[in-house]
Amino acid sequence: MNQVTRDKIKFIALKSASEAFTTGCIPDDWNEMSEEAQDEWFSFTKWGAMGDRGPSEVYRLIENQAEVNEKSINDAINIVLCNLKKKLVDAASDGLTREQVILMSLEGMLD
Repeated sequence: MNQVTRDKIKFIALKSASEAFTTGCIPDDWNEMSEEAQDEWFSFTKWGAMGDRGPSEVYRLIENQAEVNEKSINDAINIVLCNLKKKLVDAASDGLTREQVILMSLEGMLD
């Protein structure tokens, strides 16, 4: 199973933020790329409205937007987890097992 980690959430937020300032999203191998390759990627993909801003300035803008995106992602995850917790409590009082509730959730039967 593909586990969600804080680092994965941060990277998802960074990728989505990059689309606000470039013509694509940061590649999946971003963290393995050299600084020169990252700078080249920014130079090639930054929006024309970024003008003569250098790669480090564009990256700072992306990082700032990524922080906002990450907070939104975490808020959404917390809402889902709170809803699932409530469903588990309700299901326990109805006699359903935790596994049954999770299965129902995976089948899209929960809100």
